[in-house]
Amino acid sequence: MRMRVVVAVVAVLVAGFFAASGGVANADQGYTLVIGDSLTVNGREALQARKPDWVIDGLNGRSVNTVLERITQGAAARGEVPSRVVIALGTNDSSVWGPSDYRAIQKALPRATILFVTPWRDTSYVRNRGRGTTMAGYAASMRNLAAKFRHVCVADWAKRVQHTPRTYLVDGVHQNAYGLRVWSWMVASRMDDCVAGRE
Repeated sequence: MRMRVVVAVVAVLVAGFFAASGGVANADQGYTLVIGDSLTVNGREALQARKPDWVIDGLNGRSVNTVLERITQGAAARGEVPSRVVIALGTNDSSVWGPSDYRAIQKALPRATILFVTPWRDTSYVRNRGRGTTMAGYAASMRNLAAKFRHVCVADWAKRVQHTPRTYLVDGVHQNAYGLRVWSWMVASRMDDCVAGRE
């Protein structure tokens, strides 16, 4: 219950910061903020090569329930809310995070282009067992929002890797060399497509 209250408060702060900054006039203006966990840390170099102007905020072990806090802190640091946000979280799940929290992100950033990267773990690895349902739930919430809102899109990493995970992953979670190239391409190209779809 306490975490739900924190999420709600941070969502209000993000929305307030957005309103105070005057919003974003066009989807192709402003800056892009990427918030992620160890997959983003691993993919930073490959993604930065494709999108050198993007602000990439990755941290090993980062939980999904920190996303609104990170958006607020990132906006405060730059003095403006990002016009595009990539959210590559969910691999490190939280028992207090669910569909309503993804909706809170959408409500907090009503004008920003939001790209969710679906999380996935290979449950054939012992350490990943029991977490597949949670990952699937997160991915479903992301896809549902993308189906309802034009400014929300999905880079479906989970769908890409689930049938042949060893092609892309080194340990059932993190990208191998080929996976890094594909992951960075998916994130960059899907954001381009999402922005183009709003024009």
